Amino acid sequence: MKNLHSKTKENFMRKEREVENILYFLKKQKILNINSTKKENLKIFKKFHESWRFNFINKTSKLKFKKLHYNKTISSKIKRKINKKIFQIPSWRVVLFNGSLLEELCDFYSGPYKISVKKSFLSFLKKLNFYTILIKLNKSERPKKPLYIVNVFSGDYKEDFINTGFCCSKLDLKENSKSDLIEHFIFLKEERNYFTGNSMKVFMEKKSYLNHIKYFSEGNKNYHFSFNRFYLGKDSTLKNYNFFLGSKILYNDSSIFLKEKNSKAKVSSLSILKKKEVLENRININHISSGCHSMQLHKSLLFDYSKNIFFGTIKALRNAEKTIANMLVRNLPVGENFLIFSKPYLEIYNQNVNCKHGFTTGKLRKEEIFYFLSRGISENSAKKMMFFAFSSNVVKKIKINSIKKQIKRRIFKLLSNNFYEISD
Repeated sequence: MKNLHSKTKENFMRKEREVENILYFLKKQKILNINSTKKENLKIFKKFHESWRFNFINKTSKLKFKKLHYNKTISSKIKRKINKKIFQIPSWRVVLFNGSLLEELCDFYSGPYKISVKKSFLSFLKKLNFYTILIKLNKSERPKKPLYIVNVFSGDYKEDFINTGFCCSKLDLKENSKSDLIEHFIFLKEERNYFTGNSMKVFMEKKSYLNHIKYFSEGNKNYHFSFNRFYLGKDSTLKNYNFFLGSKILYNDSSIFLKEKNSKAKVSSLSILKKKEVLENRININHISSGCHSMQLHKSLLFDYSKNIFFGTIKALRNAEKTIANMLVRNLPVGENFLIFSKPYLEIYNQNVNCKHGFTTGKLRKEEIFYFLSRGISENSAKKMMFFAFSSNVVKKIKINSIKKQIKRRIFKLLSNNFYEISD
């Protein structure tokens, strides 16, 4: 027992030292002034884990960062821009402007959600954002309208600088409550450079239900980090849909903890990567208790010079008996120059489980295109139809019809633009 205790203590101290080194690096560079970073200091990230294998910190070391300012009031011109970009759906709306709550555009006050603002507790996040938005839904509350969180970034600084902003939020669902949550990211000036991020923590109590939709589009000059943590209680259900439709480099890290019996999680993602766009998507599902289920479907549509990196982990611990977990990753590349790296991973500590994972990559077949040509449909139109059919499978799973229609319309509009060469 002493040896076991000493080993766990050594592992804890080792991890603590790693975190301290990273925090020291961030503190030394003052987060927003990375242009003075030396290449020797960047090696610190490559020592710990393969997570940094595809990092782009070396590319950002020469950039100049500027924190976006928050104003309590905005002009009518900015209001009109925001209203044009948001989804026009019946909802309880929460608007975050450059990471802080913009009360004049919010309409949640008369709704069932209790929302408050608290100072961020992490010291290095204070450099990017001072506040965390706390959202609470009481016991047995089941709102008919979804909660719509709009993250707006203004883009005050021109091309010489990187507009930097970060938003933090926390959702607490009490027992037997049900919530529909939509996260939407908007960039008012798409031609500007952005370095943005968001952190979302969700705590779900017994028999709670969450339908979470995350929509990220517009702005192909953005560096975006996203960190999501979901903690599920007994008999709780999570449905998570992610749409990554436009960003220069996007990093998404989601961890789901099935802490108590019979909790369920369904995770789906759709990414459409245009020229030179990069997506790194990390999904970790931890089965901690018995009788827990998880289903995953991840689809990617890649055009020339785009990169898709996927790390998916299913972990079943010793007490996770009768676990059922499935993971499916599908990629459809278009063109010749692209990078696909996928690593589905199973970590099993219990024999009484049913865990599967699959990975497929393939281009459009000539026989499929010929089927459309024989019916008088042009080659370009045929390929666009097949791209939309490939993408729509994820959208069909959304049960909120108002948001489903708008996402379908925006995907169709995106695929109709001639941002790529149709012919291979």
